[in-house]
Amino acid sequence: MRPAELHEARAKAKRGEMSAEALRALQDKHIREVVAKQESIGMQAVTDGEFRRDWWHIDFIHGFDGVELAAGDAYGEREVQEHRGASRPS
Repeated sequence: MRPAELHEARAKAKRGEMSAEALRALQDKHIREVVAKQESIGMQAVTDGEFRRDWWHIDFIHGFDGVELAAGDAYGEREVQEHRGASRPS
């Protein structure tokens, strides 16, 4: 589960109340913490928790040709994004 502080920060960044740099710094902090926690309990493989993504599955689904994503309530607007082609810039 992502920390509530990250959810709040992402919402602030979307509203223009937090800079991208400040959001990234907060993500870095929480990623360091989650990796340290996993290492401290002896996990042999650790993950960053995908704390930089809004929703883990959206990036995956958006990679398919012809997939249209509609931004709705989560983004406060209605916008359709269409992906055409095998590769997307990162």
